Amino acid sequence: MSKLDRISGTFRVPSASRVAARVSVGTTLLILLLTSSQFSSAQEADTATTAILTDCVVAAAEQADLPSPEPGVLMEIKAREGQQVDANQLLLQLDDRKAQRELEVAQAKFAVAQAKANDDINVRYAAAESEVAKAELEVNRNANTAVPGSVALVRLNELSLKVKQTVLSIEKARLDQRIAAEESKVADAEAKAATVTIDRHQVHSPIDGVVQELRAHKGEYIQPTLAVIRIVRLDRLWVEGSASATKYSRNEIEGRTAKVDVVLARGRKESFNAKVIFVKSEIEAGNKFMVRVEVDNRKDRGSWLLSPGMRATTTIELH
Repeated sequence: MSKLDRISGTFRVPSASRVAARVSVGTTLLILLLTSSQFSSAQEADTATTAILTDCVVAAAEQADLPSPEPGVLMEIKAREGQQVDANQLLLQLDDRKAQRELEVAQAKFAVAQAKANDDINVRYAAAESEVAKAELEVNRNANTAVPGSVALVRLNELSLKVKQTVLSIEKARLDQRIAAEESKVADAEAKAATVTIDRHQVHSPIDGVVQELRAHKGEYIQPTLAVIRIVRLDRLWVEGSASATKYSRNEIEGRTAKVDVVLARGRKESFNAKVIFVKSEIEAGNKFMVRVEVDNRKDRGSWLLSPGMRATTTIELH
């Protein structure tokens, strides 16, 4: 507004062409700013060297809730809560006295059957008896040939039958040996079954880990359907988080090295080397996909630094 205009009290209205020109210039500048911003974001995504996943969760890579394979009374507890245990270590012992007696019976039966199978006394005796019977029959036949009628026909028939009996006795003794050998196999199988039953009255740890929970007491009757002890492996853990599908692709994350950062008590910060071991192929809510890294835990003053349930930040190297 000019000085003359203010004095006269009148105002000049800009022409329509000047207004249109100003609007056009403003629109052009806005488009240029938006285009520049989008190009800058795209260029930044293309040149990103890391993917940072926040609000990740530390999880157990291996854990086991262990029931008793057999029902029975809990006789001994070999581990306590918080104790580090090794794979195959005995944790719980149930009452196995009945199974132990069954094993002893099966072992005794096996020993008897083995002795019978290896014993050829009856075979040798039957063979010797057969030789005597044959010789006796031969003597009487020769006597009857030299002096006809000196030996009654009935007597000769009796001797001939005796020879046949002794031959069958040999076959019977050999058959008894074979049966005893088979009985020894049955007894051996029963002994092995009893051994399995005894083993099933014990609970062993399937993994290296720490006893997190014990749900039974000495003297209680344990049912095989209920888990009585829980083991969690802590030396190696998973950290799981979500990556934006608009920023990262699965193939640039799979198998990459990573770093896990956590904040411990009183603000203490710790970092752990990790590696991506799994990238979920499904896209979840928020247009994100799950990423899992594996991390080797470490101890400080006898205690593990990482624990399942902790929150963490995962930085993945993309190049």
